[in-house]
Amino acid sequence: MTDRKMIAEALNLWFQPGDVFEIRVLNAMTAGYMSPHTESGYFDYGHIPEATEAIGKIRCFTGAYATVNPVNQDLLARACNRLRAVKNDPTTSDADIVSRRWLLIDCDPERVSGVSSSDSEHEAALSMACKIRDDLASIGWPESIMLDSGNGAQMMYRIDLPANDDGLVQNCLNEISTAGDGHVKVDVTVHNPARIWRIPGTMNCKGDSIPTRPHRMARILSVPRTMTAVTPEQMTTAASWKSSQEAGSSQAKPRSVSGEFDLDDWIRQYCPELGTPSEWKGGRRWVFPVCPFNPAHANKSAVLIEQPSGAIAFRCHHNGCAGNDWPRLRELREPGCYDPPPLMKVNIDGILKQKPKDDIAVPLAEVIVPPEPEILRPWRDITSGDIEDMLRGTYLGELASIYSCVTRPPLPIEAALLKAIVTAACCLTGEASTEELQRRYGTLGGLRPVGADRAKLKINTAGGQVCNVYAMLVANSASGKDIGNLIGKFARMANPGIRNADGEHIVADWNLGTSGSAEGLANVLTRKPNGLLTISEMANWLDPHHWQNKATGFLTEAFGQGCYDQNFSDRGRGTSNRSVDYCCPNIMANIQPRVFERLVHMQDIDTGFLGRFIFTLMPEFYGNPANFNSMAVMEQMRVIVDVFLRKKGSVELEEDYSNALQKVFLGRCDPKLNPSWRRLCCEYYPRFMVMLSVNHSIKTQGETVIVTDEARDKAKILTMWFFSQAEKVLTGVMDDGGRSREVEQNLKRIFEIVRDQDCGDGVLTSTISRYATGTGTTSGDRSKLLAELMERQWVKLENGKFSVFNPPPGMAKAKIRRKA
Repeated sequence: MTDRKMIAEALNLWFQPGDVFEIRVLNAMTAGYMSPHTESGYFDYGHIPEATEAIGKIRCFTGAYATVNPVNQDLLARACNRLRAVKNDPTTSDADIVSRRWLLIDCDPERVSGVSSSDSEHEAALSMACKIRDDLASIGWPESIMLDSGNGAQMMYRIDLPANDDGLVQNCLNEISTAGDGHVKVDVTVHNPARIWRIPGTMNCKGDSIPTRPHRMARILSVPRTMTAVTPEQMTTAASWKSSQEAGSSQAKPRSVSGEFDLDDWIRQYCPELGTPSEWKGGRRWVFPVCPFNPAHANKSAVLIEQPSGAIAFRCHHNGCAGNDWPRLRELREPGCYDPPPLMKVNIDGILKQKPKDDIAVPLAEVIVPPEPEILRPWRDITSGDIEDMLRGTYLGELASIYSCVTRPPLPIEAALLKAIVTAACCLTGEASTEELQRRYGTLGGLRPVGADRAKLKINTAGGQVCNVYAMLVANSASGKDIGNLIGKFARMANPGIRNADGEHIVADWNLGTSGSAEGLANVLTRKPNGLLTISEMANWLDPHHWQNKATGFLTEAFGQGCYDQNFSDRGRGTSNRSVDYCCPNIMANIQPRVFERLVHMQDIDTGFLGRFIFTLMPEFYGNPANFNSMAVMEQMRVIVDVFLRKKGSVELEEDYSNALQKVFLGRCDPKLNPSWRRLCCEYYPRFMVMLSVNHSIKTQGETVIVTDEARDKAKILTMWFFSQAEKVLTGVMDDGGRSREVEQNLKRIFEIVRDQDCGDGVLTSTISRYATGTGTTSGDRSKLLAELMERQWVKLENGKFSVFNPPPGMAKAKIRRKA
């Protein structure tokens, strides 16, 4: 379990622009490496979101750490903004540290090794840290970052020293460690510059978590309003801290006056309950019977101290009072005391400085630096209803309405819109006639236009794009997605771009069939360059052992280049070269979710055939056939199709047309999905602009495409929505196969049992076992899977029952239960 928001807050607090740091995770287990090992990687400041995501993806670990002092930027090349398993690979050494930025103080309770601290031990460590903080403040040190390490307490003081500090940090820590007692020790081993430091927002998991010694999450407790560095002189003073405090206890008499401020008089007026002071380390100490800030602290934990130097300090050893210091006590008991400018000089020997109103009105340690803004992912806020509203008035929306009318209730927009987009794409990807090419280019000598340059309608970006579309609907069988077969009927409508049709071997329509070898597809595409391939089940195309899979390479090339030039086997007679100058096929494919998860690898998405597709995930749906007039519906479709067929010419877009849209995704999503949003922004976003430019206004229905600001805005919304769909579809896609893929599939099956069987009061383990028949899991397997689901926070366990907690996008919605 991790708190990604707190991880990001800590990393942003520790590092600065230009810094490089190492993340090191101990005893980690990942989806691809199920044995405990170390994960390590280097990140720069600009990729803190990626570091946060990388830590969050690790299934379990005993500790996640960072090198808090910046490292040599060359180390980024070891594992650039990513984590990877390390065995004998080098990690950060002291020689790799650029400078010392933090002085680390770690208060760890004494206990047997290998176990977490008890609650009382944990509290003792926090109290010790507060005591050390207050003592250091009394000799002029600035405020520190206060952390709960999960087992103890930690402080981070800002410093500015070279990596080789001639032992100053070590000497300073050695003297501070004398504040420890028999119950809490101050770790003196954290002095080296390459020290790794536990990251807040991650779990501290020593041994097993039991009620008396639980695992806890490391957290940020307080952050100074202004981060001030401790000077080398102050560190040197701390090195003689103990002797200076102990000296003079028998020499100096207790003082009653600190400069011009009469502390005794102030106590008589504002803290009469303190009574008589006791002698304390050469100064004086008053003990509050009850803490003035929290009446629950009634164990004499709050004290007011006058140092031998005359400095005044207040502290309460309870962690809840962290930051309640002398200025705040005075403001509490003497309201308005700091309103005017300072009127008196207080002899504090450079330790306490009178602060102006704005500095003291709010106590330093009380003020928490605002956390990093939550990572906004606006695409997840776009609903299907938003898309339906956005489509109203557009011809693309009209097409979607036609496709949705075949079922009752209407076919979901996830299916209907995908078919509408493919339909529009077929119409917009015709090849220009010879006459049109001559008018466009004139005489080109020996050059001939190929690919997008031959398109009837060309989007003039990156050398030219065409509006063809590869689309995939991820939906269960028997859901009603194919009722009416309107996409098949459209594929058989007249395609005016077909030439040399003989009515027997080549029909002048868009239909490329439902399957075919690369050779067969290449042959038909020479006559139907903008044809439509309708694939009812994509499994065979994605199975590397099936003959159909060999055609995917050809279709990948055709999508990217708009033409092909390949050598095909010619039935035992050697090879034959086939090429065509224009080839922009369109695909409408269906696949079942389970099949998709079983067959698809991330490599297919990154660089392969599937990287060219837009995806939608059809919600759980059981549609029944609707009564409709098929011929009337197809006539409505023909009217809209004719408008899209009319479009030709060039659509001019500026070079940075997708920059603003790309910033929506940059650094805000799973890095493995970067290729998906990049292709959506660069390739499909301009296609959507064209499709959404056509509406009921007569001026949008001519030959020229008019891309208005409204069309751009709608295309942005549609692009973000398609990425949200891709995010849902690709959640379960793994980087590798084998055992890890099987584990991921079983995790989802067990999660779905919890999700679907929970009627509001949780699901018993016996119920999960009953419905897990067929998963091939044993009782022990299911226990481990449920533990992993809880670790990922997909489910939670309360009162012996499991229920859904915080699953990935697209998995939270339960299946629709049909009435008996």
